[in-house]
Amino acid sequence: MDRLRVRRQRSSVSARSGRAARLPLRRRRADLGGRTWSKPLAFDGNLDHETLFAASSGPVYLVASQDTNEPASGKHRTSVFVARSDDGGRSFAEPTRFFPSNLDSNAMTLVILSDGAVLASFADYQRPGPEGPVWLEPGRSWMAVSRDKGKTFAAPMMISDACGRGFPSLAVDSSSGPTRDRLYWLCNTQRFEEILLHRSADRGETWSKPVRVNVSSGRRPYVRTPSIAVNKDGVVGITWYDARHEKLKFKDIYQCVELYFAASLDGGETFLPDVKVSSAPSCADAPRNGLAKARWPAGGDYTGLAARPDGSFHLLWSDSRDGMYRLRQSVVKVDRKAAAQNAASATK
Repeated sequence: MDRLRVRRQRSSVSARSGRAARLPLRRRRADLGGRTWSKPLAFDGNLDHETLFAASSGPVYLVASQDTNEPASGKHRTSVFVARSDDGGRSFAEPTRFFPSNLDSNAMTLVILSDGAVLASFADYQRPGPEGPVWLEPGRSWMAVSRDKGKTFAAPMMISDACGRGFPSLAVDSSSGPTRDRLYWLCNTQRFEEILLHRSADRGETWSKPVRVNVSSGRRPYVRTPSIAVNKDGVVGITWYDARHEKLKFKDIYQCVELYFAASLDGGETFLPDVKVSSAPSCADAPRNGLAKARWPAGGDYTGLAARPDGSFHLLWSDSRDGMYRLRQSVVKVDRKAAAQNAASATK
C-alpha cells in the first residue's frame, strides 16, 4: 500500500511577466464560493507579502511588511503590519505596526495558538551602511507574541540564523494531539542546497536544531521555495521545488525543477520518503516567461500549501512545463496506517 496518494489537477490561471513593486493593498471578500465579491477594502501605504490568517474560529488577521516612518524617531523603517478583523474580513480594526530594529526585514507568516496568542514572524536581510544597504550574511529569523489580539507585541524572540534568502514560514499544530501548539519554522539555506525544519515545544522560547527535509535530493542539490502546513491529525506536510533530475547543472538558478512533498508523523522529528507531485519538469527559461524568469526563476517567491478538513493537503504552485508559468494544483493524502505498517516491517 502506498504511503502517499497524489491526485493531480490542473487549473487555468496564467501569469504575465511584469515589474515587481510595492503597491497599496486593496482586498475583496468572496461569498458563494468566489462567484460574487464585495467592494474592496483599502489600507493606507505600500505593503508587501500580504497574507491572511484565520483559525477555525475567532478573528482573521492580515500581516504584511510596510516601510513607513517610525513614530518615536521619525525615521523611515521597515515595520511588521498586523490588522485584525472580527467579522470574517468584512472590516478591519486600526492596524498595529511594530518596528523590530533599523534593519530591513520581511514579514512572514502568522499563527494563532490554542489560547488565542498571536505569533507574527519576520526575517531581517540587510542593514544600513555609509554607502548604501549591506546584505546580512546570514540573515536572522524572528517571531513576536501578542496576547491582546494583535494590539501590542512583546520583544522579538530569535528563531534561527541558519536560513538563506527567501520567504521562510511559521506554522503551528492546531490538532488536539500530543503535539498541539508545537511551532515549526521552515526555510531554505543560503545556497539553495537544503530545506530545513526547526521545532519549538515551548511557544518559541527555544528551538531545536534544524532537520534536513530533502534528504534524497542528490549530491548537487538545488532546492527552493518550501511551504508547510499541519493537518487536523498533527501530520506535518512540506513541499518544495527540487532540481534532482536536472542534468544541466550549469544552468544554476534556471535549472528545471519539479515539486516534491514529504510528511512527518512524529512532530517534525523524522520524515517519510518524499514523493514527486508534479508530472513534468518546470523550466524557468521557457520562451514565454519573459522577464519573470529573471525575477522569479522558480515561478514566484512562494507556493501554496493548505491542510483540508479531511486531513489531506492541497498544493498550488507555478509551473511552466508548457512554455509559460501557470498555476497548477494537486491533492496529497497521507496514509498513516500504511506508513506505520511499513515502519514496523522495516524494524523486523
